[in-house]
Amino acid sequence: MTNKLITMINLFSIFLLVSALSITLHQVAEGATICRDQWEVTNCDDFNFCRNKCLKLHPGPMTWSRCIDLAEAFYCICEFSC
Repeated sequence: MTNKLITMINLFSIFLLVSALSITLHQVAEGATICRDQWEVTNCDDFNFCRNKCLKLHPGPMTWSRCIDLAEAFYCICEFSC
């Protein structure tokens, strides 16, 4: 039973990933402009902080975020369709 559940969850995750990629490619193919916003943070330990702030500032299905460690600082990068 557990293996079937794990398999179903994995298949659903793959479906979501393919759907998100399909939406992204569709937007890019239609000439959507991707904009970027970034802000400095103290560290990248709490990724939810970056994601939540990004979605609050730029809500929508074409919004994604990441936290990067540059030489002297950490930055939350928020990219969105504009």
